[in-house]
Amino acid sequence: MERITETWKACDQQFAIILAARLRQGHTPTELLHDQLAMAPDATRYTVPEPVELKRISRAEFEETVLVEVCVDLNVTFSPRVERSIADFTERAWTYTQGHWDNIALFATYLDDELPEPHGTYRVMTPEVIEPVFQRLYGAAYQPGDDHASRNADRRKR
Repeated sequence: MERITETWKACDQQFAIILAARLRQGHTPTELLHDQLAMAPDATRYTVPEPVELKRISRAEFEETVLVEVCVDLNVTFSPRVERSIADFTERAWTYTQGHWDNIALFATYLDDELPEPHGTYRVMTPEVIEPVFQRLYGAAYQPGDDHASRNADRRKR
């Protein structure tokens, strides 16, 4: 934390530092980062008075809003095979994310990585795109040149 604060000062405070952590049951947002902030007392002068808690979203919000917006932002169109099994794709996405924003961000990042370049204005989501996304999310042995999966596999071996 001290190094981050030193870098921030060296850059004339021209960027923001956002600390995020998953809130454990029974803890408050303030408690969660207390120890980290205590290690850099100068940083506490610049904190917001009350941390912001991003609450987990409901399944309905995820399916009706967030998942739709992720697909719109990524210019996705569904192949006929995915269209026929859209409920399965939605269920798998919800099962992984469970409404947690950090999981949603990782899901969207991996989806963006796997989607091909646009055919016209849209990127076509096929089962061949979907499977590597979920393999990466769940840490399965994903082959085609994936640095993240190989690092995860290496970590599990240790």
